[in-house]
Order: sequence, then structure tokens, then C-alpha cells
Amino acid sequence: GVLEYNRAFARASGRFQLMCYKEEIEANLRTPGLAGFQLLDLHDYLGQGTALIGLLDAFWESKGYVTPEEFRRFSGPTVPLARLAQRTFTTAETLTADVELYHFGAKPLTQAAAYWEVVDASGLTVAGGDFAPRDVPIGKNLPLGRIALALDKMPAPAAYKLIVSFKDDTDAGNDWNFWLYPAAIDPAAP
Repeated sequence: GVLEYNRAFARASGRFQLMCYKEEIEANLRTPGLAGFQLLDLHDYLGQGTALIGLLDAFWESKGYVTPEEFRRFSGPTVPLARLAQRTFTTAETLTADVELYHFGAKPLTQAAAYWEVVDASGLTVAGGDFAPRDVPIGKNLPLGRIALALDKMPAPAAYKLIVSFKDDTDAGNDWNFWLYPAAIDPAAP
């Protein structure tokens, strides 16, 4: 009785695979001393058996659950990285994150103007700020700044997304989901 959900199950499994790739790749990019990574493959292998490991099918075609642009947000020549200690918060807490940059583009960036914002599930910006413009050399673990956002005024429970991008023509950007819950629940509330 679940055949009608086959497409939804495959999409959910694929999106989970993508989340795992994102976490692993970002951990590598954030770790000082690691010089890169290799993926076994991005497409399914149908040689001596079936290995459905890829984000792409055996013909290098999309399986429909990630775009190249989305993948490049965390695996590209320039990647903003947030060091988040957690992804679930209460309204009594403060979201803090040191933000850094992995940059191995064609040349250093001059006076790159990065910013951050928090958006709700509908895409509405609920908080944000700017990092000081700076020259960015080629390299990794390049600090952009620190985010400290008190969460006591934000609606909860709710899902949010932290986004770090650039104001200029640098097309790099990255994002991280997080969830916010009330610090206390009124037992008399319906």
C-alpha cells in the first residue's frame, strides 16, 4: 500500500544523501590542514552490479532532487562556512556562529562585502547583518566575522535558515537550516 509514495520516498532519501554530502564536505573545508577531498563518484555505477550511490543517474542525468547551483553552494571554489555548535535552539538561547571562507577561486577577492540573514520557512527575512568588507586571499579558514543573534523575539516553534552571501558580483553563498522552540510551554495553552 505504499507504492504511490515511491517518488516521495526516493526524493526524501536523495535529499538526505545530499544533506550528508553537505555536512561531510563542509567539515573537510572547515578543517585546518586538510587539503581537499575526493568523492567516489557523483553518478550511479552499473558495472558488475548495481551501485546507486550518486546524485546523478548512470547516464549523468539529474535524479531531480538537487541542482548544480545548490551543490556548488557547499562544494565550489568559494564557500562561506558557519561554525554552528547546534541546529536546534530555544527562545532563551543565542545563535552564535563564527563565519569563515574557503576560497580557491581564480584570484583573490578585493573588498568582498559579505552579509548574513535569517529567513523563515516562507523566505521572509527576520534578522540579518553585514560583515566588514575585506580583501580575501586564496586559502581556507579565512575569518569573515561572528554572528550573535538573540532568539527571544523570534516566533517559535519554527524552522529557519541562516544564509551567508556576498553583496557584490561574487556568486558564492551558503545556508544552514535550524529549528527554534519555545523555552517554556504554557500547560494551560490549548
